[in-house]
Amino acid sequence: MAHRASSKEGVSRTRRPVGFRRIVRRGLRIGRDERGVSVLEFALFVPVLALMILGTIDLARGLAAEFKIEQAAQRTIELATLGNRPLADYSFLRAEAATAAGVPVANVTLDQWLECNNTRQASFTGACTAGQQAARYITISVFTDYTPMFEWIPFIGRLSNAANGKIRITADSGVRVQ
Repeated sequence: MAHRASSKEGVSRTRRPVGFRRIVRRGLRIGRDERGVSVLEFALFVPVLALMILGTIDLARGLAAEFKIEQAAQRTIELATLGNRPLADYSFLRAEAATAAGVPVANVTLDQWLECNNTRQASFTGACTAGQQAARYITISVFTDYTPMFEWIPFIGRLSNAANGKIRITADSGVRVQ
């Protein structure tokens, strides 16, 4: 069915109804149009990029906290080997380790023991019987709870051994002092 329309000059022309072919041609033309594609790709990529950057920053902060605790434990053990300290008194190392790590003294454990022929003894200050090989050891254990910037819901439960979504970071260092 054709409709008659008049133009400005008074000549009539025939206007065809919009057909299926015409719709398909317009659809194909729109499908080939690439304007705005880069904006759409950027909009899809930005959240992924932001998540990767924030995850990297959070991981770097956690590793920095771990390195700080490890260095504090190692430097404290170095103090046990300096000078001529009496073998019975290494309790000062807890305070040194806590200060170096920036944690409370309650977060530092000092373990000292005597081994006679590779058998751990109850007393650090005791002596081995004649003919036994004696060895005295000291270990420092320091821990802190790291709080991530974001709660990484699927992962934090597996990594966390502290309360409230924090991650427990522990460092140990030891030395034989005799």
